[in-house]
Order: sequence, then structure tokens, then C-alpha cells
Amino acid sequence: MRYSENLFSTGITIILALVTAAMGLMAIVQLIVGPLGSKPAPDWMLWGMTGLFLLITINFSVLRLRVDTEGFRVSYGVFSLRIPRSAIVSAELDQKGAFYGWGIRIGRYDGDWCWVYNVIGGPRVAIKRSEGKFKRVLVSTARPEELQKALVG
Repeated sequence: MRYSENLFSTGITIILALVTAAMGLMAIVQLIVGPLGSKPAPDWMLWGMTGLFLLITINFSVLRLRVDTEGFRVSYGVFSLRIPRSAIVSAELDQKGAFYGWGIRIGRYDGDWCWVYNVIGGPRVAIKRSEGKFKRVLVSTARPEELQKALVG
């Protein structure tokens, strides 16, 4: 393993944990006190939404980056992207800072469409690749210079 990083997404985890707690609290209150409002959601729906948000919170709590002899892999839980070593053209530090927020999204970087795997705040590395629909991938990292060196060095 040439590079490995697990980046805990503090902001994402806090936001999603608060939503999960709110859904769970609504389910508990409705179970104890009775229906909430004139058209209450069914109990199974409140518990289901609580479970769904708990799974989403767990999934998006850690951004994982790996560089090995096979190539590069970035993942947010079950959502991952792999770039074979032969397809990595370059890697540069993101000086533009045009992507804020968190999660996985599609954006534009230097005129190219790209995948963005982002946590709230922090530096990013822009990886240019020779194959795939999107020619660039931007990833958040706590150690941008080290990741860049592992990708192209």
C-alpha cells in the first residue's frame, strides 16, 4: 500500500446524526404520547426513516482513499470509484476551491466534467485520467502533497 487515508467527515456526521436523532425522537414521542398532528406519519415510516438516516450517517462518515500498485480508489461507504494506475495522467493540488459542502457530486474543473468526493472544508487533489466519462476526479484529503506524490510519483 503506497497511500492510505481515512478522513472522518465531522461536519457530515454531525448534520446527519442530528437528522437521525430528530426522526428517532419523533418516532418515540408518537409511540408514547400518540399521533403527532392531524395527519401523522405511520409509526413504521418514522422508524424506517430513522433507520435509513442512520445508515446514511454511517455510510458518509468516512471518506477512504487508497493508492496501491493497482491504482487509486476513493469511497464513501458503498459508493466508490477506482482509477487504474495506467489511467492516471496527472494529479494537482486544487487551488480553485470551487467546491464546498460535502458528499459525492458532479462538477466542472478546468473545463472538464468531474466527480467530486468532498468533505466539509479542507484541501483537495484534482486527478486527471485518460479513461471514463468524467476525465477528472477531485477528492478531499488531509495530506494533499503526500497523495499527489503517491499518485504520480
